Amino acid sequence: MIIIAWDIETCPLPVETLGPRQLRRYESLLKAELDRAAAGAEEEDASRRVRSLHPALGWICCASFVRLQDDGTTAEPRSFSAADPDAERAMLRCLWDTLGRMPARVQWVTCNGKRFDCEWLMTRTVAHGLTPSRCDILARNPYAHRPHADLLNLWRSNRMGLADVCELLGVPTPKSDLDGSKVTETVASGGPGSRRPILRGRRRGHRALFPPPQAYLRRHVPRAPRV
Repeated sequence: MIIIAWDIETCPLPVETLGPRQLRRYESLLKAELDRAAAGAEEEDASRRVRSLHPALGWICCASFVRLQDDGTTAEPRSFSAADPDAERAMLRCLWDTLGRMPARVQWVTCNGKRFDCEWLMTRTVAHGLTPSRCDILARNPYAHRPHADLLNLWRSNRMGLADVCELLGVPTPKSDLDGSKVTETVASGGPGSRRPILRGRRRGHRALFPPPQAYLRRHVPRAPRV
């Protein structure tokens, strides 16, 4: 079976581009974020955060995929990126075209993908009038690990993030160079190299995803019976 880990990075849409309903959503989420924040928190930081965490208020700037090979090593990651919101549609079209040409049986691996990445990918695809070329990558059943294994669902009650899992298993964390909080600033810096740190971080992250699900899937998740 082909095993592929994937992840996305998101950025906030400009407030002035939001429609009336999403503007009200944004204002409500921003107020809640500021109410939770510590005294002296910057409204600009809170604004970027709430827009980067909701798929109707942000856009996908990067999606990256890496395959686990038969010998246990990882293939060179394949990344799709957009420099700005206007380029997101073309990036998603290319992504779905590529996924549609892949074999039917794929084991997808994410970290928090069922709660975050799947919803973002579906929402942004629909927002651009596109149609997903396959549904297995969007599987969100929290109790099923095939065809989509989400690492956070293996530790559902203990709030284990990717960095926690890496530390637990002795795997280098992908968060050391660039974490999600710095993505917007990195993309906004512009230039042809502005997304390289993001892509490097995603590649490290994908390699870190493999040890736990690989062992878990082989030992604990029964294969579907042949018919």
